[in-house]
Amino acid sequence: MRLLHDRKQALENKFAHEAELDFMADARTNKMLGMWAAKKLAISGDDAEAFASEYVKTGISATPQHCVISKAAKDLKGHVSRSDIKRKFAELAPSAHLETIQVVN
Repeated sequence: MRLLHDRKQALENKFAHEAELDFMADARTNKMLGMWAAKKLAISGDDAEAFASEYVKTGISATPQHCVISKAAKDLKGHVSRSDIKRKFAELAPSAHLETIQVVN
């Protein structure tokens, strides 16, 4: 019985750890997209960091990817198409996830 309890606890801990990694990777992806958008708008330095931080905050919602892409589309209207933003998001996500795993481990 103890073995079952220990295994259940281990699986719960693994699930919690993976959920935390996913959250961190999503936040990193959102920040990377924000920095990309800032560059497109010729925003640099501390202003770019603050701008990108807004993307991280936007991503903390029920449908984070949709909200972040919508924010980028609004910010970049006339500069970049929505499909280019979606493509860039998809391009950034794998590297953000990999970086997060490397930082945590």
